[in-house]
Amino acid sequence: IQGGFSPESKSLLSTSSGQPSVTKSYVHGQNGDLEFVLAFENRGAELELVVEGPDGTKKRKTGRETVKIRIPDAGLGTWKYTITAKLVPYPNFPFSCSVWRK
Repeated sequence: IQGGFSPESKSLLSTSSGQPSVTKSYVHGQNGDLEFVLAFENRGAELELVVEGPDGTKKRKTGRETVKIRIPDAGLGTWKYTITAKLVPYPNFPFSCSVWRK
């Protein structure tokens, strides 16, 4: 628990070029900041994280290792997050995505 955030949800996933994206959701029921963390090792992959708020606002970030998107004063409701593989070095490339709440 770093910076006052605590884990709310975690998914262990994998991706291949044939199934490049996965979408999950998180219901935010308390006021406070959220942080979405897409964690993976720097092994030649490039993944994109897109977070969509209940109001339809989107934030996006692409990286070759762990990617974080922080949402200050996140609105209440259902948040969707999509992970898309832009480049993977091998089939079933593993990663995790977690949601943290402050």
